[in-house]
Amino acid sequence: MTRLREPSDKPSGGQKGHKGETLRQVAEPDRIVDHYPPACTACGAAMTPAMSAGHSARQVFDLPEPTPPGVTEHRAHDCRCTGCGARNRASFPDEVKAPVQYGPRIAAVVIYLLHYQLLPEDRLAELMADLFGIRLVAATIARMSRTCAARLQDFVTAVRDLVAGAPVKHMDETGFRIGGQTQWLHVACTAWLTFYRVCARRGSLLADVVGIVVHDLVT
Repeated sequence: MTRLREPSDKPSGGQKGHKGETLRQVAEPDRIVDHYPPACTACGAAMTPAMSAGHSARQVFDLPEPTPPGVTEHRAHDCRCTGCGARNRASFPDEVKAPVQYGPRIAAVVIYLLHYQLLPEDRLAELMADLFGIRLVAATIARMSRTCAARLQDFVTAVRDLVAGAPVKHMDETGFRIGGQTQWLHVACTAWLTFYRVCARRGSLLADVVGIVVHDLVT
């Protein structure tokens, strides 16, 4: 077997100066389970909680048991005015658009897993079903992604303009398949900002780019 990793003169384990993440007990646990000795080891008498003379504590950190999603029903009431008899109907909140829909927290988890953790859609759907009993299809996941992208359009435009106008930026591209066709993922970035876009043509450059562009830097 070929060893790819070069040997290091550093000792194994955590290095000096590295900030540790030690698990520490909390002052107010969410749940307390008391344990009492069943009987006196000296005389055999039964032990009761009233006999407690103190205790030691150990804490276990764990995730809550997965539960099905909570369902909130919105009811828009019709009210008849007692003064003139006119009938009035309340409006649903702007974000409640359909008789049945998923809420913003589910959409946020889906977007996080899809675009940050880079889970494929089929595995993401399997995870949501296994952990939360939420059964999603690819079209629903894609709709959540498009809705999020639409809300972020102004932010994306601002990042694009800042990168294009930066004195120095790096630009590159890579090809990948989308819907069975070859597309190009273009990246333009500075030390603080990164802008991505998908283009059908490899040489389609950003408009209004000024300053110095670094491309395919080799050291």
